Amino acid sequence: MSRNFTGRFDPCYPDAPFALLDEAGFSFSGWCGNRFVGVGGHLAGDPGVGLSDDQRAASLLSRYDACGDDFAVDWGGSFNLVLWDGDQRRLLLYQDPLPGATFMYVAEHEGALYFGNGLRSLAGRVFDGRPRVDRQAIYQFLCRSYLAPPATGFEGVSQLGPGEMVVAEGGRWQHRQTGCWAIPAEKLGDQEACLQEYRRLLRTSIERHATDPDDTVFLLSGGYDSSVNVAVARDLEIMPLRTVGIGSERFSTDAGYARRVAEICGSEHHEYLFDGWEIERLPWLVWNLESPYFEPGMMLTYYALTIARKHGRTVIGGEGTDQLFANAQRRVRPRHRATTDTPAYRTRRRLVDGALRLPGIRGSRRAHCLGDRLFRGLDVNGWSGAYGFRACDLAGWLRPGWHGQDRYDDLAIPDHDLAALLDHACVPVSRDYLLSGILAIYGKLQPQLDVRPISPYLDVDVRRFILSLDPSLRTPAMPGGGFDDKRLHKDLAHQLLPADLFDRPKQGGAISAWSHLEDDQFRAGIMRHLRESEFLSTMLKPGIFDRLEADPRRGAVHTLMLLSLDLWHQLVVERRDDEPPEETLSDMLGMFWREND
Repeated sequence: MSRNFTGRFDPCYPDAPFALLDEAGFSFSGWCGNRFVGVGGHLAGDPGVGLSDDQRAASLLSRYDACGDDFAVDWGGSFNLVLWDGDQRRLLLYQDPLPGATFMYVAEHEGALYFGNGLRSLAGRVFDGRPRVDRQAIYQFLCRSYLAPPATGFEGVSQLGPGEMVVAEGGRWQHRQTGCWAIPAEKLGDQEACLQEYRRLLRTSIERHATDPDDTVFLLSGGYDSSVNVAVARDLEIMPLRTVGIGSERFSTDAGYARRVAEICGSEHHEYLFDGWEIERLPWLVWNLESPYFEPGMMLTYYALTIARKHGRTVIGGEGTDQLFANAQRRVRPRHRATTDTPAYRTRRRLVDGALRLPGIRGSRRAHCLGDRLFRGLDVNGWSGAYGFRACDLAGWLRPGWHGQDRYDDLAIPDHDLAALLDHACVPVSRDYLLSGILAIYGKLQPQLDVRPISPYLDVDVRRFILSLDPSLRTPAMPGGGFDDKRLHKDLAHQLLPADLFDRPKQGGAISAWSHLEDDQFRAGIMRHLRESEFLSTMLKPGIFDRLEADPRRGAVHTLMLLSLDLWHQLVVERRDDEPPEETLSDMLGMFWREND
């Protein structure tokens, strides 16, 4: 059954310029005379809760009459909105500030503007025959591991960004930004007052989301963010308190600390341990994500939501704190290219890379971690989603003639002023990774798994409060060039839970991409498939596969990125399947040896 909505605005038809082609994706919609409102997703500021759909539509239209085009700017939640003002022959399309959880796409075709919340369905309606691949978007994927708006993977189809509105009237339409993520000039600097307000805002947010404890579950990794959520829920006396953790016995995670937090807070804790073969579900995930996407956390997110759904539909996590507090800016270096292009750097890099390929060292995780520390902070793209695709290396991976300027220029970050550096790191670089690299998978899986993922840190009041903090309370600079990550957030964690839970080396909640490629025969089958891909051969230089096979552990993320890209092309562009595939990854690659063993 369709979960999408699609529509068309065509000024060539003066009697009926607005048409709905599919309404199934609206959470509610209604007509009021010659005017229509349709809302997808969850609208936290809806003034008409408890009313019929037509009454809710009338309430929203009344607000539109009073406030004009800014009528939805201050609302929270994750939603998109279509408003047709038939009296004025005017169409408004609005995307909330968190478009990773909901989506709005637009496309121009034969003088008409098409819109919808499903990329595959919209592209299929607009383009007769096969949609065309946007090669520039593929470049962005290879550089970032995800696509940020307006890129979608298809030529002629664009995605609305955070807080973006399209206004169509007459024969013209224009894009407007509402500035939902602006950092205020006035900063909050009173530590004690800010700590109390921060705690109050989180309590209010979690209490609002956990209205039905029997249908609510908390993701618990053992780190600061999820642990604070669970501790606040404990103080709110939310019962039953259920938590879900993901870990691995073979890879370093914080799963053990998650168990301790669950014990202290008295939660009913459920845990899933990875074994690496979760990658067999990759075709299903690729189809649902619609655009090219891969990062190691996607497998973890899928299984976390799947297990959490067994215990509740509302799933509360801790996404967004890293990006809002801008702790990731410590890895940003404006002069990265100048540093890595020096003879001294290149010599040291060759020596370390050569040493890491020696027998007995190649498979050592500790040795690779040590080697990475020797170059800590130099790879700006290492944080922002590229996982090793350095700006100075990327061109060597791609065929010439089509990779151009990346609109997200990490190297333009100012370094003369720390406050400007922090703010720039949060907006737009951190914001885009949060919305398109982290929340996108939640949004795409939400209808398939029938879950409602929530992060209290992304509620409009909490988000605005964090962005208003002085850098000394967000991520202040420390002597020696370091940074104190998420200062106010840490202070709250230490108020709620024993300090020894956090005052330790961070191990991380993600599962290594190498866990999916450890089996030599399985990895060889994947590499054989990639080498034989006609689609990849049109974009990548053949030598890339030799480089990946020469150091397969270090190239694990790159290998899975290319595999996801090829599966996307096969399932979404070539086959254009209407339903998610039932095949496992082994099935699609023709590797049936596992069933025969």
